[in-house]
Amino acid sequence: MSSTYSTAYTLRTDAERSNKRKVASAFLALLFAFALLFFVFGRGPGSLTWLSGGRPPAWLPFAGSAPEWLPFVSAHGDSGNNPGGAAPTPVPAKPSASPSATPEPSPSATPEPTPTPTPTAEPTPAPTPTPQPVSTPSPSPLPVVAPTPTPTPTPVPSPTPTPAPTPTPTPTPTPTPTPSPTPTPAVTASATSNVTSGTAALTVNFTGSATGGTTPYTYSWAFGDGGTSTARRPSYTYNTPGTYVAQLIVTDARGNQGLASVTIVVRPAIVVSAGASPTTGAAPLPVSFTGSATGGDGGPYTYSWDFGDGALGIDLSANPTSGNFPLTVNFTATPAGGSGTYTSYAWTFGDGVTATSTTPTASHIYTAAGSYNATVQVTDSTPSNVTSAPLTITVNTPPLTASATGTTPTSGLAALTVNFNGAAGGGTPPYTYGWDFGDGSAPVTGLTSPATSYTYNVPGSFTATLTITDSTATPKTATATVGITAQAPVPGIGSVSPPFGPETGGTAVTISGTYFENASAVKFGSKSATFAAPTCDGLGNCTIVATSPAAAAGTVNITVTTPGGTTPATNDQFTYDLAWNSLTATGPSGREGAAMVNDGAKVVLFGGSNGLTDVSDTWTWNGTAWASSTATGPSGRQGAAIAYDSTHSRAIMFGGDCTLLVLNCSLNDTWVWNPGTNTWTQAQANTASPGGNQPSQRSGAVMVFDANRGQVVLFGGYTPGLLGSTYYNDLWVYSFNASKWTQVLASNCASTTQPACRAYGSMARDASGQIVLFGGADAGTVYGDTWTLSGSTWTLYTLNSPGARQKAALASYYHPGGGNASGLVLFGGQNGSTVLGDTWTFSGGRWQQIYSAGAGSPTARYDASAAQDTSGGMLLFGGNSGSGLDSDTWLIK
Repeated sequence: MSSTYSTAYTLRTDAERSNKRKVASAFLALLFAFALLFFVFGRGPGSLTWLSGGRPPAWLPFAGSAPEWLPFVSAHGDSGNNPGGAAPTPVPAKPSASPSATPEPSPSATPEPTPTPTPTAEPTPAPTPTPQPVSTPSPSPLPVVAPTPTPTPTPVPSPTPTPAPTPTPTPTPTPTPTPSPTPTPAVTASATSNVTSGTAALTVNFTGSATGGTTPYTYSWAFGDGGTSTARRPSYTYNTPGTYVAQLIVTDARGNQGLASVTIVVRPAIVVSAGASPTTGAAPLPVSFTGSATGGDGGPYTYSWDFGDGALGIDLSANPTSGNFPLTVNFTATPAGGSGTYTSYAWTFGDGVTATSTTPTASHIYTAAGSYNATVQVTDSTPSNVTSAPLTITVNTPPLTASATGTTPTSGLAALTVNFNGAAGGGTPPYTYGWDFGDGSAPVTGLTSPATSYTYNVPGSFTATLTITDSTATPKTATATVGITAQAPVPGIGSVSPPFGPETGGTAVTISGTYFENASAVKFGSKSATFAAPTCDGLGNCTIVATSPAAAAGTVNITVTTPGGTTPATNDQFTYDLAWNSLTATGPSGREGAAMVNDGAKVVLFGGSNGLTDVSDTWTWNGTAWASSTATGPSGRQGAAIAYDSTHSRAIMFGGDCTLLVLNCSLNDTWVWNPGTNTWTQAQANTASPGGNQPSQRSGAVMVFDANRGQVVLFGGYTPGLLGSTYYNDLWVYSFNASKWTQVLASNCASTTQPACRAYGSMARDASGQIVLFGGADAGTVYGDTWTLSGSTWTLYTLNSPGARQKAALASYYHPGGGNASGLVLFGGQNGSTVLGDTWTFSGGRWQQIYSAGAGSPTARYDASAAQDTSGGMLLFGGNSGSGLDSDTWLIK
């Protein structure tokens, strides 16, 4: 009979697959023919033993090249089990070169290569035998011709398979690409046991488990004393004391392994020994028993006696048996013998306290140090009783401890007063206390209470330490600390002297205030100043001397910075002087009460009094020189009010005093100055009966342009009379286009919502448009109040201001440098018989004196004329010094 085999194989590339298939087909045909001839003719009657179930002939090794092969499976079953009586066929080794045999048709259903059998001393098979189905061996051997090697196999088409008498061959499966293997997680083993320690003989139940790898797992235990097991959950008994490491090896289906272990501690078994004395005697026989034990955990042990005669016995145990007071001890009585029914337990704790119970347990608190013998007496139902042997309880004094709890506050502004407190624990009272406050001051000791107080005057962080000492023979001490932070308080400025200085800087300014300690900076506005170390009195009151830096004219805030913060920048100011300059210019003759205004292009001065009469000349100032104007206009007068209407580019002048023989007279005519033509035009004539279209005749009124209205407003003044003068506090507005006045507020000298009736006050508008009125006088009072006007509402300023005065020169100024260098300048004035020569500025809602009367400024005078110069400063002319009229010209800027 013949056997048919099928082999699945995989070719690396399409071209290689085609070439190798052809070579394989030729080689297989040649090999089949060679084998058939060998079986039929090779060895006589023995040649057919393979076909009948005997051993196959030996195979020759094959030298040459062949395709890569996959293992094949017999169509008749597993060759290892050899079903159906087929002889096993070895899996061919992987060839390394192409076969040299001549290719011929293969009898198998699918072409496949077969290894070349090893030749023996037999006839060589025919070169090209034709494959035939074989059923019986030939009785006569035929000559065998050896195959002729061919360097390159010739492709031969695969012949149509010839059916064999055996079952239908299995078709060759289609080659399937082998996927890349997915990495398998490592095997992780775990070993646990129900107990890890105990006395011999100790039985331990082990459990093994695993994760990762490929299931199923196998388990291998080595228990550390030579014992082993392959069970997953083995139970093992250790008979010998010792420490053992039980190791588990888990192996997965691929042979990967994981290792785990568990340690088992086996202690010696408890060995009990007992003794008695005496062991014989006449009843009743007292016997003293002793017992001892070894092994196990080494103690402590509890003992229970059974005397064998049913006598009552008891044992006492406690937990704990020592510790610091207050110590809570739990007692347990273990009775034995007697009737077996125990009715009561009488406890004696050794510190004078006893108790009874019906249960074998009791609890007691020891509150003092000492060694105490506790016993328990048990009574059974007969009734009989027995008392246990004493059990010693040792109570110790707890160690001394200290805490600084209750200390408040722990932070705050220096000077910080802290109330210290603390507490002692353990040790032996009474206690003594001491505090070290951590700031270098001397500690306080010997206190009988932890409570005390201390003030930290200097800012900083401190650690205060409480020390407690007890009263034992050998005193013990304990300490506790508490952190204290005394923060630097926010500094404050009280005064600045002097409050002014030149723009060039260099003024030594003394700044007085509080909490300047550790000052780090002094600033004048945004500019830093040099300064000396502050001088303080220990109570927070300090002074610091700083040198003003150079800065533009104007008022600035001074600030001092310390660790506690920076002084508020709203109250304490320093003014850089608007320096006075005396101008050597020839101009108007000496006079007082002249009207002067800036007409938008130059300064215009009109009239005034030369001491004998009122003059009516007009002068102009171009910034460098005076020029006399030929313009004709108003009659001579002094005390007239004048302002520039920037809406209509005209200067408006109203009223004033006139000299009529020896009596003063007053005017209420209105004149308009045209800056373009340098001419005067009368808008309203003087009249004693104005009829509501113009104010009454008056002198000493003040006038200013209201930018919000776009009109000039006039306030106050007075009208002299034979029986007394009349003073006003009314408010009027001039309409340029209608050439008429309109009263806004009527005169009401009793009103508290508008300035008091007065004349010769000073009124001007600052750079922000705010209208400011200062001072003036009536028949009996000289005023020093400051008011601001908004619309028709007056507001009284309650801040510091210059001293009371009338006829002071007031005008606005501005500094080309900008910033806070814009405001008003007030100079001189009169209070009674006193003629003043000081200089003040009003800026940011505050008055600030920048010059006292004296060197560097005009001589004291009143009724001088002032207006803003074209350069931005204030131009001052003339006035009355009290001893004569002035004709000098000054500029402050």
